[in-house]
Amino acid sequence: MKYLHIYKEWSETFLRGDENQYGKGFDYRSYDTYEERESELKKYIRSIGEKEFPNGIAGFDFERTLKIYTSYIDYYGYFDKGLSEMYDHLDSFEGLYNKGGQVYRLIYVNSEDEIDRENLGDHWTISTYEIDTLANNFLDWGKMYGGGKKLPYMITLKTEPKNVSIDNVDVEGNPEEKEINIIDFNKTKIIDIKLYQ
Repeated sequence: MKYLHIYKEWSETFLRGDENQYGKGFDYRSYDTYEERESELKKYIRSIGEKEFPNGIAGFDFERTLKIYTSYIDYYGYFDKGLSEMYDHLDSFEGLYNKGGQVYRLIYVNSEDEIDRENLGDHWTISTYEIDTLANNFLDWGKMYGGGKKLPYMITLKTEPKNVSIDNVDVEGNPEEKEINIIDFNKTKIIDIKLYQ
């Protein structure tokens, strides 16, 4: 895999604090109908993709990358914020893929004894920030996905290089989770399992 490079023009603009580089180019008010606006919006998003990632990124072709980018725009609400978050996730993913490192997962159990250390499951993330965000958001992550279990535990694994994937992760459906999967658990080591506070 090639290391993901954020394009110089975009990154310099973003670092100056101008997060609205692409937002200035699309005026929602200039269209008479919803259908016309949506059609032009798709064209505009495609034009950003053609400039930013004409060959796709992180091993994805252009069309898949465009779908991923569109999901980030839908979630974050802004062209530039969506691009920034997508680049952040895919850049972190490629760094982890190439060098290995730590991954994290939040699970819910009634006691630590319930944790199956031989089958730690799918849906990991690259940083604890995503776990903090999801666990503490207004939707009450534990009630939604905890299966009635009471105690949140965070698992930390160390993985070897070339042992993570986002091929079977719903990046388009849930961009805020910034998920990855482990390819082979035999190439990982449990670093920590602790009660999440």
